[in-house]
Amino acid sequence: MEDITISEFQQAIEKIFGERDKKRGLSKSLNHLFEEMGELSQDLRKGDKKKIELEFSDVLAWLATVANISGIDLEKAAKRFISSCPRCGQEECNCPEDNGYFDIR
Repeated sequence: MEDITISEFQQAIEKIFGERDKKRGLSKSLNHLFEEMGELSQDLRKGDKKKIELEFSDVLAWLATVANISGIDLEKAAKRFISSCPRCGQEECNCPEDNGYFDIR
């Protein structure tokens, strides 16, 4: 299997599921994303690598769905993490643990 970009993946999700996703809407799609994240969490605790990989793909697909419905380009969004921590600006994050990069404002 060949490598794909985030944009290619997001476009594939739109092509395959776009109409159905729009009909379902943002709220129900978010619920599916959260459900898949819960399943991923459970499988990570169990340590079954095959199931973990499947759940990661489900989470990615639902994240792409939510981004598509919201009009967000995930590849563009991901670029803010490419060269440094967006909060402290360091190539290797030096933020205090209790104020890490997920709490960026």
